[in-house]
Amino acid sequence: MQYLIPYLRRFNRKERFFLVGLALGNEAFRLGDSFRQRLSDVLDLALPGDAFVAMDYHLDWLFASIYLAATSGSPGPHPRDFRLIRGTHEDIDLLVAFDAGEQSHVIMLEAKGVTSYSNRQFASKMARLAAAFETPQARRVAPYLVLVSPAQPQKLHGVGPAWVFGKDGRIPWLHLPLPADLQKVVRCTETGAPSSQGKYWTAKPEKSFPGA
Repeated sequence: MQYLIPYLRRFNRKERFFLVGLALGNEAFRLGDSFRQRLSDVLDLALPGDAFVAMDYHLDWLFASIYLAATSGSPGPHPRDFRLIRGTHEDIDLLVAFDAGEQSHVIMLEAKGVTSYSNRQFASKMARLAAAFETPQARRVAPYLVLVSPAQPQKLHGVGPAWVFGKDGRIPWLHLPLPADLQKVVRCTETGAPSSQGKYWTAKPEKSFPGA
């Protein structure tokens, strides 16, 4: 019996979700078999082939889904918890979820490509997630966090609630391969010196991901 998924699906309003699914011939937005297996392995959790998947999923939508699933499902009005419902665009890069018996599993994947993770960057989002999954409405929801990047972060220690960490004390991580020839646009002077006020620009190689 579905519990959380119908609500997650109804709030999934990102145009790019529907565009990407249509363009790639994957309108159901199913995980590829290889990635699904990698994700299952890193979490030690069997993921079904029909798991719900969404991109850039707003935290407001996630919290509203959890609340409605646990209550009457009435659209409201409902009392607002200002820690959770903020009306901002803070989101989860990739959300994977499925209902299994009396429990719903919500996997949140946060990706970095050519920039690094930082403890400060995570503070706000982790505080919101910690508050959300400590509410009575979330008692049937099992949350997971997975980092996805070219190199495993090294400095994210003690950031977030206990459930984000694996048995080794680190946040679960998946490798994200990137092309070696990526470039970036840099504003510069006539001689090529970097300058935010420069009247010229140049293409420079993107440095390899430094880790965090």
